[in-house]
Amino acid sequence: MADIFYAYEKFTVAVHQLAESDGPLPERLRHAFVSKSWTAVSEDDLPKDAHEAYSELRKRAQGDLDDVENARQIARLICEIHTAISSRVTKPRIPNTAP
Repeated sequence: MADIFYAYEKFTVAVHQLAESDGPLPERLRHAFVSKSWTAVSEDDLPKDAHEAYSELRKRAQGDLDDVENARQIARLICEIHTAISSRVTKPRIPNTAP
């Protein structure tokens, strides 16, 4: 992996754009694209188990963003890839069991 932390940062921005932008899903996806969030990431920056989803994401992103089903699949893929990256760069929280 070239820079998983870079990919984490960019996909986090994309997830936030999807969650926080106003408007219908296709419009929120456009915000994610305009912010150059995930589009600047290379497949080399991702864990191997995210490569297939990333390939599908890039293919679908070239399609019609106004097609609601395509937009849903793109959003799902962005979240799936973000989850795959997150599991490698964040540490699970261990509850404090000290008395």
